[in-house]
Amino acid sequence: VGFPVTRGVSFLSKTVEKDVFPILKLKQQGALLVGKTNQHEIGLGTTGYNLFHGTPRNPYGKDDRIHYYTGGSSSGCAAAVSMGLVPLAI
Repeated sequence: VGFPVTRGVSFLSKTVEKDVFPILKLKQQGALLVGKTNQHEIGLGTTGYNLFHGTPRNPYGKDDRIHYYTGGSSSGCAAAVSMGLVPLAI
């Protein structure tokens, strides 16, 4: 509650006024919510590329000459879990 939601674009920003069911249940069970991640614009795409908010980087892509994409709508979540920042992400 109180976090901005952009859906990965600059023109659809709003502030969350109530928790959705999965978040509500996680909070009831004592889960610690640590942040938000980025995604492909509106979650429609396979790369995770986002011109407005930045593209999540694949932590296994160590070669600076090649960009390794993390995936589409779950790209930020996938990067956070694979880096070991969080045990799970939704």
